[in-house]
Amino acid sequence: MSQLLCSTANILGAIGHQDIKLRLSRRSDADRRLRTDMEQCVSRHFSNVYDAQITQFMPLLLGLEMQGEIVAVVGLRTADDEPLFLQQYLDAPIERLISAASTLAASTSDIIEVGNLVSTSPGMARLLIVALTHYLYCSEFKWVAFTGTPLLLNSFSRLTLSPVVLADADPIRLRDGASQWGSYYATKPKVMGGYIPEGYRQLQLSDVFARVSYTPLYLSVMVAEEANRDCA
Repeated sequence: MSQLLCSTANILGAIGHQDIKLRLSRRSDADRRLRTDMEQCVSRHFSNVYDAQITQFMPLLLGLEMQGEIVAVVGLRTADDEPLFLQQYLDAPIERLISAASTLAASTSDIIEVGNLVSTSPGMARLLIVALTHYLYCSEFKWVAFTGTPLLLNSFSRLTLSPVVLADADPIRLRDGASQWGSYYATKPKVMGGYIPEGYRQLQLSDVFARVSYTPLYLSVMVAEEANRDCA
């Protein structure tokens, strides 16, 4: 069953020898400093790049922290928990469109939406995508859905990842309008779907996890859960 893993102090992993930590923040977390830092990173990026005013954030934020500074963030929303933001762009339930585009079965419990992806550099964006792929694979999600700009899609292609196009992200479909998004929609973003097991396999084959020295700290949670199931 798909379920996001956690670990002590919301530190999910580490990358390389640059003191880069993978951190997770929930809306309900007592550590408001971490949540505020991540939200400010997102809003600052969208303001600087698109002149957008972002005030709503995804339920969970995953970020890279280097020497105490947040350098990349991505938001997470599970399809089982609440309606996906990107469903507004679609003519049919996302699981149906994914199944049609990929010929693989998909259910809402298999799908997680990512968004609010920002970084201080393209390199940090790629590191976050690597860590995100590993994390979602270990959490047993099958499909990731997101709205991607050409720049974001370039980060995926640099990592040999190939998500499929599901639809155009047409701002006219937004219930609350697009005024707060500035020039974001001028980039012609697309709604995309990616098969997580295949993305994980590609990164393994390319030895990316080893090359960036990615150390996940949530694997002990997986081992404990498997032991509990064995004893049940």
